Amino acid sequence: MVMTTQSLDDMLVLIEGNEVIYSHRCETEVNESLLIKLVGVALGVLEDTTCLPSSFPGYKDTLLPICMAYENARRYGRTPVQTTVYEGEHGYVVRIEDSGDGFNYKNRLSQFQLFLDGVDRANHYESITLAKKTYATHLGMGFRTMQRSSLMFAYEGKGNVVNIYVSKVSLQKRLSEVN
Repeated sequence: MVMTTQSLDDMLVLIEGNEVIYSHRCETEVNESLLIKLVGVALGVLEDTTCLPSSFPGYKDTLLPICMAYENARRYGRTPVQTTVYEGEHGYVVRIEDSGDGFNYKNRLSQFQLFLDGVDRANHYESITLAKKTYATHLGMGFRTMQRSSLMFAYEGKGNVVNIYVSKVSLQKRLSEVN
């Protein structure tokens, strides 16, 4: 995972494009499996929504982190949740924005890094708690999944927006592993 402070505009320059190829505004609950299939189709890694996302060789590196980011927005933010996929010559930007209050992502990520580095692990089971503050629930699976990924993540504003850069070169490499 690469964390960056780039804005959406910065990432659109990086991919050299800004064409919206997928957009979904969720006012209520949405089937996360269907949403990730739709994003997979937009990224060109799934033929259609009948394909299992896990059938794509880059699922854990690409689709799963995007799904976790969406799930976090839906679970901890407020609806509506807007998901937009932009395409450019060099890649894609998946933007997920919820209507919640956000979170102090700089502090949370630095505390999560302390956990990954082994600080105070003995006291963590269901949540990551340092100095009597909870920084991640469910053992930080969302952050862990993002951390293991090769994608670039950038939170914006008050922490209720995440932009995710997906390289076309990386996707093509994953797709060529199948053929």
